[in-house]
Amino acid sequence: MLGLTDGLASRPRPRPRSLLGPRDAALRHARTCYDHLAGELAVALADAWQRSGWIAAQPQGWTLTADGGERIVRLGVALPDPTRRRPALRPCLDWSERRPHIGGQLGANLLDACLAQGLLRRRRNSRSLDVTDAGARKLREWSRSD
Repeated sequence: MLGLTDGLASRPRPRPRSLLGPRDAALRHARTCYDHLAGELAVALADAWQRSGWIAAQPQGWTLTADGGERIVRLGVALPDPTRRRPALRPCLDWSERRPHIGGQLGANLLDACLAQGLLRRRRNSRSLDVTDAGARKLREWSRSD
């Protein structure tokens, strides 16, 4: 009697129609999402900043706490401009991590600060970002909850 899997090993498997996230490890690790930071690195920062109380999850979305605003300024990240129409802060679903990273003005300001401080470098012809040696150390500090 044949089992359910007998003969299946020799059959060619169909190719998946789509992938859940990029195959490129660098793209998974750190990349841009429109004008803000995405990937494992960005999700880790969002998680840490929520654990530390810098970002509060509300039913209507995320908000930056007073303590979070003070701490983020110390990191060299500009605060969102309340006069702008764009949301100050919002969760943005990361398609490789399936969890949110920081979007809105704060997300764009975070990416700008990381590039200006030399923590990240853009890759030519790619959305992936390289983390510099100094960036690896500094971003580890930024993701600590204290």
